[in-house]
Amino acid sequence: YGHHVIESVLDYGLQRQQAFLLQFLKENHVRITSNRSGAFVAQKALSVANNFDRAQMVERWLDSTPEDVAAMVSTPAGQGVFKLLLAHDARAEAQVLGFFQHEIVQQSLLQTKHGRGLLEAHGFALPAAAATIKN
Repeated sequence: YGHHVIESVLDYGLQRQQAFLLQFLKENHVRITSNRSGAFVAQKALSVANNFDRAQMVERWLDSTPEDVAAMVSTPAGQGVFKLLLAHDARAEAQVLGFFQHEIVQQSLLQTKHGRGLLEAHGFALPAAAATIKN
């Protein structure tokens, strides 16, 4: 439940506290987004950051390797971060969809119902075996 405290600081904290958290997120985006609670914080940060900070955060995620993206989308919360990135702008959407074409990222997304839905929503065909997985 610690992520709720961090999210509150992002909403109501002092400017320097918010700046510290956003900088920490930018520097540790893979580790934070790969964690369920951390991914909720990342989603909140994307929604409350000013345009400059949001653009910097988006760039960090888009500069990730496919292996890092696979780790980040391994949870529904991490997938939520990438849903926000898909909605950021056309360039971010194209780059995220490019990540989804990598086998390692697809395998990670196929492990959860939300991940499979994310792939289907963007026109990726699911293997027949993936459609029967219930989680």
